[in-house]
Amino acid sequence: MDFFSLGSTCQTAHQIRRHTKDTSAYFFDWLISNNDSYKALLIDIDKQLKEENCRAIEVLETSIYTGEVENLGKIRVLDNVSGIEYQHEFPLLENNFIDESKIAEHLSTAKQKFTHLKNKTTERIKTSSAPVLVRYENFKDTAEALETAKVIKEIYREINPNIKVVITSCFLSEEAEDNDIFIYKIAKPSSWKGDDASWTRVFQAVQAASKTA
Repeated sequence: MDFFSLGSTCQTAHQIRRHTKDTSAYFFDWLISNNDSYKALLIDIDKQLKEENCRAIEVLETSIYTGEVENLGKIRVLDNVSGIEYQHEFPLLENNFIDESKIAEHLSTAKQKFTHLKNKTTERIKTSSAPVLVRYENFKDTAEALETAKVIKEIYREINPNIKVVITSCFLSEEAEDNDIFIYKIAKPSSWKGDDASWTRVFQAVQAASKTA
C-alpha cells in the first residue's frame, strides 16, 4: 500500500513520512491545495506557474482552537490556474512575507522543480498496485467529505483505477467508509505536524480494511 499526500496542508505529507519512513518528495507535499486544487496533478504543467497567473496573496486563516480569523500577511504565491498556494517556494523578505519583486525571476526554477515532481508523482501513482490518496480538510459534514472523496476517486481513476481515498478532519462528528473511501476524524493538533496518535490510527484502519476487503 502506497500513501500519497493530496494536501490540503503540510501535515498530511509529514504524517505519511512519519508512518512509512519514506522521505521521497511528491507534488503536493509542501503545498497548500485549498478547495478543488487537488486537481492540479491533472492540469497541464505548461499552463501552471506562468507570470500572468501568479501573485502574492494575503492569507486569512481561521484558528481551529478559537475560531478567530487571523491575517498572516502575504506569505504565499497563488497560481490562479491550479489554485495551488506556494508558501515554501518563493524568496521571502525579512518579515517572512513574499518578496513580490522576485516572483517572476523565480518562476522558471519553480516550474522545473514542480514539473519533475508532477511527473514523478503521476508515475508512482500509476504504477502502484495499491495507491492511497490522503487529504486533510476542515469538513464538519461527513456527507460533504464523502462527496469530495468520490470526486477525487473518479478523477484520479484516470491515472490508476485502483485508487483509494482518505479524507481526515478535526471537525467531523461521524466517520465513514464506503467502497475504497475512508473518512476519519483526527484530534486537533498542537502544531502544523498534526496529531501523531490520530494519524497512526488512520493509517492502521485503512490498512486493516484493505486486508479484509
